[in-house]
This record gives sequence, structure tokens and C-alpha cells, in this order.
Amino acid sequence: MKLQSLASLLFVTLALISSCKPSAPTVEKPAEKTTDAPAAPTAPVAEDAKALNKRGLDYEEGNGVTKDLAEAAKYYRKAADLGLAEGQFNLGLCYAGGVGL
Repeated sequence: MKLQSLASLLFVTLALISSCKPSAPTVEKPAEKTTDAPAAPTAPVAEDAKALNKRGLDYEEGNGVTKDLAEAAKYYRKAADLGLAEGQFNLGLCYAGGVGL
């Protein structure tokens, strides 16, 4: 009787084990590398006066690009021509200081 109970227990245990599917090993993705450097500014759309003025500021201050006052004045002029008051003001500062012209 004990042998029959033991055989039944063994059969049930094997049935349970065989019905369990092994889980796939989990693979962690490596962390993305980040840099502290700011992204280089993208080219502004010709009709976007605020973006043109911002590009002028980037050139004036050297943010993500080589500092170039003549290039800054060029972008300020484009923004000013589109009617942006901030661009007009920045262009006026260029003229007042004789910078980048």
C-alpha cells in the first residue's frame, strides 16, 4: 500500500514538474549613454522669426556653434525683417555697438 501511494505521489509530482514551463531569462538593456553637452542647434525654418533670433543668440554667445558676431547679426536681420521686435532690438544693438556688421 505504501509503495502504491509513493508511486502515485511520484507520478503527480512528475506531472506537475513537466507541466511547468521554464521562464525565459530576462536580459536587461544597457543604459543609454547621455552626455552633458547641449545638443547642437538645428537649422531654423526661414519663416520662424523666433527661431532665427534664437540662432542669432546662439552665434553671439557661442552656444553649440562657433562664436561669430557677423553670423549673429545676419540671423537678427532675418528675424527683424519678419517683424520680430526682439530681432529688431538685437539688430539695433549690433548697429549701436558696431558689432558683427
